[in-house]
Amino acid sequence: MRPHRNYPRQPVGWGTFIEAPPPVIAPYVEARPADWLLLAILRPAWAYRLEMSLIVLLAVAYVWLGDQLGRDSADRLIVAATIVVALLGWTREPLARSLARSHVRRRWALACRHAELASRNDRVPWVMRCALTRAGEQLRVRLPAGAQVPDMEQAAEKLAAFLAVREVRVSRDPVNARYARVVVLRRDPLADPQPIPWPLVKAGQCSLWAPIPVGEDEDGNQVTVTLPERNLLAGGEPGAGKSTVVQVLIAAATLDPSVVVTLFDPKLVELAVWQGCAHRLVGPNVEEAIDVLKALISELDDRYLTLLANRARKVTPGDGLPLHLVVVEELAFYTNGPDRKASAAFSMLLRDFVARGRAAGMVTVATTQKPSADVVPTYLRDLFGFRWALRCSTPEASDTILGRGWPARATRRPTSTRPPEGWDYCFRRAASRCVCARATWMTWTWPSWPAGPSTFAARPGRRCRRCGCWTAPDERTRPGRRAAAGGGGRGHRSGRSRL
Repeated sequence: MRPHRNYPRQPVGWGTFIEAPPPVIAPYVEARPADWLLLAILRPAWAYRLEMSLIVLLAVAYVWLGDQLGRDSADRLIVAATIVVALLGWTREPLARSLARSHVRRRWALACRHAELASRNDRVPWVMRCALTRAGEQLRVRLPAGAQVPDMEQAAEKLAAFLAVREVRVSRDPVNARYARVVVLRRDPLADPQPIPWPLVKAGQCSLWAPIPVGEDEDGNQVTVTLPERNLLAGGEPGAGKSTVVQVLIAAATLDPSVVVTLFDPKLVELAVWQGCAHRLVGPNVEEAIDVLKALISELDDRYLTLLANRARKVTPGDGLPLHLVVVEELAFYTNGPDRKASAAFSMLLRDFVARGRAAGMVTVATTQKPSADVVPTYLRDLFGFRWALRCSTPEASDTILGRGWPARATRRPTSTRPPEGWDYCFRRAASRCVCARATWMTWTWPSWPAGPSTFAARPGRRCRRCGCWTAPDERTRPGRRAAAGGGGRGHRSGRSRL
């Protein structure tokens, strides 16, 4: 009697050209009629339940209309309703998204079975919620009994290969270990050659208290910035797009009629397009910048007296005190200039303004190429909770902008091979996390921006020879806003207020 073998016999002399399959150690289960009913009918019907429901609904409607109006009229009504649903966006888009989610759920179930993620009870990780993004899909998956998230993480490559996508990322839910967050990336949002338009470019008005969309992260999610009670420092090599991305924040501020904008631009041409919307625009004059900072600190003290009189701790929406946005372009020009005494005075005043301006509703946004300690004092640099690092030439420059160790916490790091002009950046949100994303793109033709709305039109006015500031007439200010040439309190000696 031959001995029992649980594996096929290897042919003698064939060598490794014929590979024997591995032994089957799972017990053989004979399929019953109920199993065939489940596998061949019930499971496919449940997977296509949305499509089958639509077909059944269409058939019932056709039969009912045929009995009421006749077959010919029913045919015309069904065809007309189909055309209307296909043409109207508010009916076509929800239906298309629902069908896409149903397709994703079916493919995910098959991928889990092929990746051997099914449990002993033939249960696979179930998709509880599916969100469609520009980069792919984001799933909230519930694991079956006996499964764990690390097993799904190890099978991520198998899942990506079956789904024919770029990458599958699996992370554990921080609250519940039975749930996992799965990101299915069909394309790289950071490598898309098409720029991302700013969502608020056609908005007539917005509030600076609301989150400002500034880009898209590598998972396809929208990245927003909330400026009140925050200060932002942007850095990057020359030509990285610091001025371009900062102007997105200025544009959001100018869309709020109650916001007061003060600009410091030593190059004069970067922020000059906003001179019709700004309360002041300071040029390459450190002494004048110190005077403007002293005026801002005086207003800061007045605001705290107002808050004390009203028994309030900070400025909130609706209390009557407008937000004040201060943008300092090329901060190193004012903090590390040839006049050491004036630069030190500016640094001390700006430190006081940034440190105390949070509760008073006065936000500071500054840009520089590399905020090292010899350029920007550390006692001033550490006060900026939000860090915005654009393209940098060295990893050390990213560490200087974001802080030591923060770029490594992002999934990706900006490199010099990425598209220029502020498309990519690493953004650090205070002490929470660091994300790598791609900034929105906004273009204009100077002296009028953007193309279309005339409320943003700005033309160069007269330039003050004493301080280098630009001035603009009252008729070129925004409607509904306070005139840029008046109401400043402290004006030019010739009677025209400085912008």
